[in-house]
Amino acid sequence: MQQSNYKSRFSNENKERGSGGQSLYERIRSVLHRLLPSSRFNVSWSYEHLTEQLQSLIGMVDNLVSIEVSQSREISELRERLSQTEAGLQKNSQQSRRQNEELASRLDGLNQAFLQQSQNIQHLCDTINSTLNNAGTMHKALNADAEWRYVELKRSLEQLIADGETQNRSRSLLLSKIAEVGQIPAECFSNAILLSDRREAVRRLPKGGVAAELGVAYGDFSEFILTEMKPRHFYAIDIFPGDIWNRHDIEMSGLDHEHWYIDRFQQYIPDKMTVLKGLSWEMLEGLEDDLFDYIYIDTCHDYKSVKRDIEAAVRKLRNGGILQFNDYTLYDPIEKTYYGTVPAVNRLIASTGSQVLFYCLGVCGFDDIVIRLNKNSSSISQAGDYTSIAP
Repeated sequence: MQQSNYKSRFSNENKERGSGGQSLYERIRSVLHRLLPSSRFNVSWSYEHLTEQLQSLIGMVDNLVSIEVSQSREISELRERLSQTEAGLQKNSQQSRRQNEELASRLDGLNQAFLQQSQNIQHLCDTINSTLNNAGTMHKALNADAEWRYVELKRSLEQLIADGETQNRSRSLLLSKIAEVGQIPAECFSNAILLSDRREAVRRLPKGGVAAELGVAYGDFSEFILTEMKPRHFYAIDIFPGDIWNRHDIEMSGLDHEHWYIDRFQQYIPDKMTVLKGLSWEMLEGLEDDLFDYIYIDTCHDYKSVKRDIEAAVRKLRNGGILQFNDYTLYDPIEKTYYGTVPAVNRLIASTGSQVLFYCLGVCGFDDIVIRLNKNSSSISQAGDYTSIAP
């Protein structure tokens, strides 16, 4: 098909050019001659043979074109792959940059952590050094404290020995006084009544007189006397030490013992109540004789103190007045102390012939005894002392 076409083209061109023009054949031959100058072409080549050669050349050109297209396609593909590779490299570069930044950040964090750890270690070392120094100081302090405790313990033991000797002397004195005084005469108990507690005695006593309490503490029994006896006037006498029984309500008030007591009974002061601070027997000496109808005594319980209270009270109490003694016992099992209340009171009753009205039971043997004073006895001098009580 192609061969017939080529023949047609060649014949037509030859016709168009005529005898004066160069035929296409000649032109091809000339071209071939220039391409292959060393060759000699036989004029007798047939047209068909030339056509075959041309077709072969055209096939070669087509192959070259196909190769060029294929190479162009490969070049495009290579360029596309190169672009992809460049994009990948750029992406990898970005990823690498991010990774480098992350690594740098982690490295900074590790450096900061290392610095912080170094500071912590330094702080720990300082703490250990400080602890060792404190331990040395504490060791010295403990040695000093142990030495101080040893001295205090030695002093306490010496004091215990001295107190034991004092207790022995007190016990011997009390035993001698009890043996000297003996029992209360039976006639002084002829009308005595046993009561369950000291408050019951106050309820049975006359109302409206002049009363006194020696040793008021914080005023609980004072309030009971004021409520039950309704005295015309009441004298509260105490040294107000402020450190007995550790009352927290006083600590919270901000007042001392005396002013807390005064504040508690402000409604009675001064018309119906007088508060005196000092030793009981000294405070009584400042008042007129035969003033009181009732005196309650709850102060120091050693023999000499009870004796002084009795001597002052006898002068200030009217004849037939009432004396009530708290802690009528020989021994305090809590404080491990001997009391002088029993021999002093027994001596008063026996020497004056006073009558025991009530014997009031108390907790742990801290009983009360209530007597009606007989001032007509010859044993009571004009000064109010009862001579049979020896110091």
